[in-house]
Amino acid sequence: MDPERKEMRAVLVIGGPSIVSGKRIFEVPENIDLYPFMCHLLAIPSAPNNASMGVLSKALRVNMIVLPTTGLLYIGSSSASVPLTKIGSSSASVPLTKVNGNKDESSEDEF
Repeated sequence: MDPERKEMRAVLVIGGPSIVSGKRIFEVPENIDLYPFMCHLLAIPSAPNNASMGVLSKALRVNMIVLPTTGLLYIGSSSASVPLTKIGSSSASVPLTKVNGNKDESSEDEF
């Protein structure tokens, strides 16, 4: 059994107030990525982990980027100018890229 084969993949169906209705994502998240996703939905802190929210964050109404050293950053997707808001206890200064709806524009900020 090869887990990389298409017929070996499981189906993940999610819904709720934090999830974009009718959104289909064809990228395959890793099983480990479900842990921080569920913690986010339950509004509980997650323990340090090696997961990525890259794929699953696309299903959220508010885009989320997870940086293991700084905590969570929420970036609104409906505005052309998006401020970065740090949530977490790390005091480390990390260069961040400001993301907005126009993929041609970006800028770097530090926290």
